[in-house]
Amino acid sequence: LYKAKTDYKGLMFKLGANYKMSRRVSLGFAYQPKVKLDMTGKSTIEYGNVYPEIEIDDDYIIPTSIRWGLTYLPRNPYKTTFQMDMEYNKYSEINKFYDDTYAIFVGVEHYVGRAMPLRLGFKHEQSFGDAEIGNISMPTVSAGTAFPIAKNLVLNISGEFSTRTYECLDLFHDSFYDHNGLWRTIKPKDRGWENPDKVEEQFFKVQTNLSYTW
Repeated sequence: LYKAKTDYKGLMFKLGANYKMSRRVSLGFAYQPKVKLDMTGKSTIEYGNVYPEIEIDDDYIIPTSIRWGLTYLPRNPYKTTFQMDMEYNKYSEINKFYDDTYAIFVGVEHYVGRAMPLRLGFKHEQSFGDAEIGNISMPTVSAGTAFPIAKNLVLNISGEFSTRTYECLDLFHDSFYDHNGLWRTIKPKDRGWENPDKVEEQFFKVQTNLSYTW
Protein backbone atom coordinates (compact mmCIF):
# COMPACT_ATOMS: atom_id res chain seq x y z
CA LEU A 1 0.00 0.00 0.00
CA TYR A 2 1.53 3.27 -1.15
CA LYS A 3 0.48 6.48 0.56
CA ALA A 4 1.62 9.99 -0.26
CA LYS A 5 0.72 13.52 0.79
CA THR A 6 2.03 16.23 -1.48
CA ASP A 7 1.82 20.00 -1.93
CA TYR A 8 2.17 21.75 -5.27
CA LYS A 9 3.33 25.34 -5.71
CA GLY A 10 3.79 27.30 -8.89
CA LEU A 11 2.40 29.86 -11.30
CA MET A 12 0.33 29.08 -14.37
CA PHE A 13 -1.34 31.26 -16.97
CA LYS A 14 -3.25 30.90 -20.22
CA LEU A 15 -3.68 33.23 -23.18
CA GLY A 16 -6.77 33.19 -25.34
CA ALA A 17 -8.37 35.06 -28.20
CA ASN A 18 -11.71 35.00 -29.96
CA TYR A 19 -12.50 36.37 -33.40
CA LYS A 20 -16.04 36.79 -34.68
CA MET A 21 -15.97 36.29 -38.43
CA SER A 22 -19.70 36.87 -38.90
CA ARG A 23 -22.96 36.72 -37.00
CA ARG A 24 -22.84 32.93 -37.15
CA VAL A 25 -19.15 31.96 -37.15
CA SER A 26 -16.53 32.54 -34.45
CA LEU A 27 -12.96 31.31 -34.10
CA GLY A 28 -11.10 30.73 -30.86
CA PHE A 29 -7.51 30.09 -29.80
CA ALA A 30 -5.89 29.30 -26.43
CA TYR A 31 -2.28 28.77 -25.39
CA GLN A 32 -0.90 27.52 -22.07
CA PRO A 33 2.91 27.31 -21.79
CA LYS A 34 4.84 24.62 -19.94
CA VAL A 35 4.43 24.86 -16.17
CA LYS A 36 6.88 23.49 -13.61
CA LEU A 37 5.45 23.10 -10.11
CA ASP A 38 7.42 22.46 -6.93
CA MET A 39 6.14 19.16 -5.48
CA THR A 40 6.94 18.49 -1.82
CA GLY A 41 5.58 16.05 0.73
CA LYS A 42 6.03 12.64 2.30
CA SER A 43 5.27 9.08 1.23
CA THR A 44 5.33 5.65 2.85
CA ILE A 45 5.02 2.06 1.66
CA GLU A 46 3.32 -0.72 3.61
CA TYR A 47 4.29 -4.22 2.51
CA GLY A 48 3.81 -6.50 5.46
CA ASN A 49 5.82 -4.05 7.52
CA VAL A 50 5.60 -0.26 7.61
CA TYR A 51 8.72 1.37 6.22
CA PRO A 52 9.97 4.85 7.21
CA GLU A 53 8.56 7.92 5.49
CA ILE A 54 10.30 9.16 2.38
CA GLU A 55 10.70 12.87 1.72
CA ILE A 56 9.33 14.06 -1.64
CA ASP A 57 11.03 17.01 -3.32
CA ASP A 58 10.60 17.01 -7.08
CA ASP A 59 9.21 18.92 -10.05
CA TYR A 60 5.69 18.34 -11.35
CA ILE A 61 5.39 19.38 -15.00
CA ILE A 62 2.23 20.37 -16.85
CA PRO A 63 3.04 20.33 -20.59
CA THR A 64 2.45 23.03 -23.17
CA SER A 65 -1.12 22.99 -24.48
CA ILE A 66 -2.46 24.63 -27.64
CA ARG A 67 -6.16 24.64 -28.48
CA TRP A 68 -8.15 26.18 -31.32
CA GLY A 69 -11.78 25.85 -32.28
CA LEU A 70 -14.82 26.93 -34.27
CA THR A 71 -18.34 27.89 -33.20
CA TYR A 72 -21.18 27.94 -35.71
CA LEU A 73 -24.76 29.12 -35.16
CA PRO A 74 -26.98 27.70 -37.94
CA ARG A 75 -30.29 29.25 -39.00
CA ASN A 76 -32.91 27.48 -36.87
CA PRO A 77 -36.26 28.40 -35.32
CA TYR A 78 -34.74 27.42 -31.97
CA LYS A 79 -31.22 28.11 -30.76
CA THR A 80 -28.59 25.64 -31.94
CA THR A 81 -24.85 25.87 -31.33
CA PHE A 82 -22.22 23.72 -33.07
CA GLN A 83 -18.65 23.60 -31.76
CA MET A 84 -15.48 21.86 -32.91
CA ASP A 85 -12.13 22.07 -31.12
CA MET A 86 -8.68 20.55 -31.54
CA GLU A 87 -6.08 20.37 -28.76
CA TYR A 88 -2.36 19.60 -28.87
CA ASN A 89 -0.41 18.64 -25.72
CA LYS A 90 3.39 18.42 -25.73
CA TYR A 91 3.91 15.55 -23.26
CA SER A 92 7.48 15.04 -24.50
CA GLU A 93 8.35 18.00 -22.26
CA ILE A 94 7.66 15.76 -19.24
CA ASN A 95 9.61 12.72 -20.37
CA LYS A 96 11.41 11.78 -23.59
CA PHE A 97 9.58 8.43 -23.55
CA TYR A 98 6.19 10.15 -23.88
CA ASP A 99 4.52 11.05 -27.15
CA ASP A 100 2.91 14.39 -27.90
CA THR A 101 -0.84 13.97 -28.24
CA TYR A 102 -3.82 15.56 -29.92
CA ALA A 103 -7.53 15.49 -29.17
CA ILE A 104 -10.62 16.42 -31.21
CA PHE A 105 -13.87 17.61 -29.64
CA VAL A 106 -17.18 17.97 -31.51
CA GLY A 107 -20.41 19.02 -29.84
CA VAL A 108 -23.85 20.41 -30.54
CA GLU A 109 -26.42 21.99 -28.25
CA HIS A 110 -29.99 22.25 -29.54
CA TYR A 111 -32.89 23.74 -27.61
CA VAL A 112 -36.13 21.77 -27.67
CA GLY A 113 -38.66 24.55 -27.41
CA ARG A 114 -37.22 27.54 -25.59
CA ALA A 115 -36.08 26.10 -22.27
CA MET A 116 -34.71 22.55 -22.51
CA PRO A 117 -31.35 21.96 -24.26
CA LEU A 118 -30.26 18.67 -25.80
CA ARG A 119 -26.46 18.24 -25.87
CA LEU A 120 -24.54 15.65 -27.88
CA GLY A 121 -20.79 15.31 -28.12
CA PHE A 122 -17.92 13.25 -29.44
CA LYS A 123 -14.31 13.25 -28.26
CA HIS A 124 -11.27 11.47 -29.63
CA GLU A 125 -8.14 11.78 -27.54
CA GLN A 126 -4.82 9.99 -27.18
CA SER A 127 -2.84 8.81 -24.19
CA PHE A 128 0.73 10.09 -23.97
CA GLY A 129 1.65 6.40 -23.48
CA ASP A 130 5.13 5.32 -24.45
CA ALA A 131 6.91 6.43 -27.61
CA GLU A 132 8.03 2.83 -28.25
CA ILE A 133 4.48 1.48 -28.14
CA GLY A 134 2.55 4.36 -29.65
CA ASN A 135 -0.40 6.44 -28.53
CA ILE A 136 -3.57 4.77 -27.30
CA SER A 137 -6.73 6.40 -28.64
CA MET A 138 -9.91 6.58 -26.59
CA PRO A 139 -13.09 7.66 -28.42
CA THR A 140 -15.90 9.01 -26.23
CA VAL A 141 -19.56 9.81 -26.88
CA SER A 142 -21.63 11.93 -24.52
CA ALA A 143 -25.14 13.27 -24.06
CA GLY A 144 -26.71 15.68 -21.62
CA THR A 145 -29.45 18.17 -20.86
CA ALA A 146 -30.43 20.81 -18.33
CA PHE A 147 -33.50 21.56 -16.20
CA PRO A 148 -34.48 24.93 -14.71
CA ILE A 149 -35.03 24.62 -10.95
CA ALA A 150 -35.73 28.23 -10.06
CA LYS A 151 -35.13 31.66 -11.50
CA ASN A 152 -31.52 31.84 -12.71
CA LEU A 153 -30.78 28.37 -11.24
CA VAL A 154 -30.26 25.43 -13.64
CA LEU A 155 -29.40 21.77 -13.03
CA ASN A 156 -27.09 20.26 -15.68
CA ILE A 157 -26.68 16.51 -16.12
CA SER A 158 -24.59 14.53 -18.61
CA GLY A 159 -23.26 11.06 -19.23
CA GLU A 160 -20.43 9.70 -21.35
CA PHE A 161 -19.09 6.36 -22.54
CA SER A 162 -15.46 5.71 -23.50
CA THR A 163 -13.60 2.65 -24.71
CA ARG A 164 -10.01 1.74 -25.52
CA THR A 165 -7.97 -1.35 -26.37
CA TYR A 166 -4.24 -1.76 -25.90
CA GLU A 167 -1.48 -4.26 -25.15
CA CYS A 168 0.70 -4.41 -22.05
CA LEU A 169 2.91 -6.79 -20.14
CA ASP A 170 1.20 -9.41 -17.98
CA LEU A 171 -1.02 -7.75 -15.43
CA PHE A 172 -0.25 -10.75 -13.18
CA HIS A 173 3.18 -12.25 -13.89
CA ASP A 174 3.24 -16.01 -14.42
CA SER A 175 5.84 -16.40 -11.68
CA PHE A 176 3.19 -15.26 -9.23
CA TYR A 177 1.59 -18.68 -9.69
CA ASP A 178 4.85 -20.59 -9.18
CA HIS A 179 3.77 -22.72 -6.21
CA ASN A 180 4.95 -26.21 -5.30
CA GLY A 181 2.57 -28.89 -6.51
CA LEU A 182 0.67 -26.54 -8.83
CA TRP A 183 2.70 -27.37 -11.95
CA ARG A 184 3.75 -30.95 -12.81
CA THR A 185 5.93 -30.31 -15.85
CA ILE A 186 7.04 -26.87 -17.07
CA LYS A 187 7.10 -24.15 -14.48
CA PRO A 188 5.66 -20.77 -15.54
CA LYS A 189 7.97 -18.10 -16.87
CA ASP A 190 7.31 -14.39 -17.08
CA ARG A 191 6.72 -13.24 -20.65
CA GLY A 192 7.87 -10.08 -22.37
CA TRP A 193 6.54 -8.05 -25.27
CA GLU A 194 6.68 -11.11 -27.54
CA ASN A 195 3.42 -12.26 -25.92
CA PRO A 196 1.67 -9.34 -24.19
CA ASP A 197 -1.79 -9.22 -22.67
CA LYS A 198 -4.63 -7.58 -24.57
CA VAL A 199 -6.59 -5.17 -22.40
CA GLU A 200 -10.06 -3.85 -23.24
CA GLU A 201 -11.47 -1.08 -21.04
CA GLN A 202 -14.81 0.73 -20.95
CA PHE A 203 -15.57 3.81 -18.87
CA PHE A 204 -18.94 5.25 -17.85
CA LYS A 205 -19.10 8.72 -16.34
CA VAL A 206 -22.06 10.75 -15.06
CA GLN A 207 -21.69 14.39 -14.11
CA THR A 208 -24.11 16.90 -12.59
CA ASN A 209 -23.73 20.52 -11.57
CA LEU A 210 -25.73 23.60 -10.68
CA SER A 211 -25.42 26.84 -12.62
CA TYR A 212 -26.50 30.20 -11.26
CA THR A 213 -26.47 33.37 -13.33
CA TRP A 214 -27.27 36.97 -12.46
